[in-house]
Amino acid sequence: MSEENKTLARRWADIFNQGNLDLVDEIYASDFVGHDPTMPEDTRGVEGAREFYGMYRNAFPPPK
Repeated sequence: MSEENKTLARRWADIFNQGNLDLVDEIYASDFVGHDPTMPEDTRGVEGAREFYGMYRNAFPPPK
């Protein structure tokens, strides 16, 4: 794996680990479509990804 890919993977993990939803704008394309069989509909676009991760963080908050 290239260093560029490792850096991207770490930044993606920061969305979950730190709740940094601003990174969604940097990582996801405007025409992103996420296919998750646990969701009733596909996740679409940057705003859809931000909503998905926000929902995930609310459902599974970090330990205190």
